[in-house]
Amino acid sequence: GSFAGIFAYDYLVGEEVESYLSAKMLIPNAVIHFKSRSLTVDESALIKFKAKKYIEEIDSIYGIKYHPKIEIYIFPSSEDLFQYVGTREASISKPWQHSIYITKQNLHSLKHELAHSILAAYGSFPFDISWSTGLTEGAAVAVEEDYDGIRSVDEYSARMLEMKLAEGVLQVMQPSGFLSSAPSQSYVIAGSFSKYLIDTY
Repeated sequence: GSFAGIFAYDYLVGEEVESYLSAKMLIPNAVIHFKSRSLTVDESALIKFKAKKYIEEIDSIYGIKYHPKIEIYIFPSSEDLFQYVGTREASISKPWQHSIYITKQNLHSLKHELAHSILAAYGSFPFDISWSTGLTEGAAVAVEEDYDGIRSVDEYSARMLEMKLAEGVLQVMQPSGFLSSAPSQSYVIAGSFSKYLIDTY
């Protein structure tokens, strides 16, 4: 697997996906692709509103004045996502392509995935992300107002430290440390630390 091979494969998959998700909605800085008749008029309007709002908020949080147009591909079901992208559960952001692959039922993670694509300009070759998984994921978690719709990452992080479920941020921000901890702990700690960096600097 050379990098050229990966990019060529991405190009072929992209053509197939665009053919399948042939309907489009345009918003500033993004194109939303979806399957015709898979969204109601109200759902379409809400998705356009949220995507535009999320992009504006992320740009504001990170002080970004310009980024390439983002292609958002919304699949009707997890089976469709699996057929075209190869995963059933996870939403996928490809920062080097400025594209997001997500299912209709997983749109709650759209802001997180948008952050990955928008921050691509600050990432490293070849995939336009940080070599630190903690920084890559933490930067995306930090833009979410509530981690689970109820509590913030700061609240969860403080609780984990109080209960000795986590030892602090150092391990999570190491290149391999993020992956060696439980995902729920890694995302929360990295997100809280990234939020601290945003608020402080």
